[in-house]
Amino acid sequence: MSDEYFHRLISLPLFLGLTREDTLEMAGKARFDFQRPSHGQQLAREGEECSALIFVIQGQVKTEERAIDGSFRLQEYVSAPTVIQPERLFGRRNRYSKDFYAEGDDVQLLAVSKKDVRDVLFTFTAFHLNYLNHICTTQQIFSQRLWMPEPKNLRQHFVAFLQKRCDHMSGHKRLVIGMNELATHLLTTRLNVSRLLHELEEENLIYIHRGVIDIPEVQKLMQSIES
Repeated sequence: MSDEYFHRLISLPLFLGLTREDTLEMAGKARFDFQRPSHGQQLAREGEECSALIFVIQGQVKTEERAIDGSFRLQEYVSAPTVIQPERLFGRRNRYSKDFYAEGDDVQLLAVSKKDVRDVLFTFTAFHLNYLNHICTTQQIFSQRLWMPEPKNLRQHFVAFLQKRCDHMSGHKRLVIGMNELATHLLTTRLNVSRLLHELEEENLIYIHRGVIDIPEVQKLMQSIES
């Protein structure tokens, strides 16, 4: 294993703390499937069984999740290093909850089958603990969001709407939704939503297209309700 791949592996969320000897032993017992998808290629599909851990070693992926009633879609842009929904590998609902796409031609992936994760990777204490910590932290974050204070104004309500649905509260987000649908979700009028969105656009926090709200840096939008 080259130094380049070793350092990329140990930068991944679930490989922290592993030695070169550990990773070499892993690679000798489990199949490490390195992939280079093309731009726009679908990496995982909503409802598809999660049969492998997919690590994003380099580049950026786009995720897309749809509301059950079809009223909106939320896209997130996530940069490496990251892993695609490890919480979906086991359990009763072991299917992806959203779509994943390669965003660019420089994306590099590592896929490890569910069997090899269970029978090989879990035998390494550092990997197993990293996996458990990742799952627990994810659950704790989402549980904490349920107890957030109720929004006091429309801007806070809009930010809370995003916080409840985003996996990562940083980076670029894109909300595909109509004005009327957003007004319904925010329990207000279309006119109030229009005023809010134009106010946020004037502050360079969002960019509005027809039926699309682009949020270049969602953390800046969050900071705007704290000031």
